[in-house]
Amino acid sequence: MAIMTDRAIQDRMKELCRPVEQQIMMCDTSEDILMMACAMLTHVKTMLTTHIGRDGMKKILMEAANDD
Repeated sequence: MAIMTDRAIQDRMKELCRPVEQQIMMCDTSEDILMMACAMLTHVKTMLTTHIGRDGMKKILMEAANDD
């Protein structure tokens, strides 16, 4: 596996987020957006826990919650 540069990582992250952004644009109301955000948060917690464990998931989400 090749080591990715910071730029390559950012580009890949943008590419992976495109379908999510398209889904957000399909939301008709703020309630739709909130439902989607809650559903996504549940999926994110599962993905993070699966790959980096519960403590890693909690650390990332706490840092994100405290980000100014």
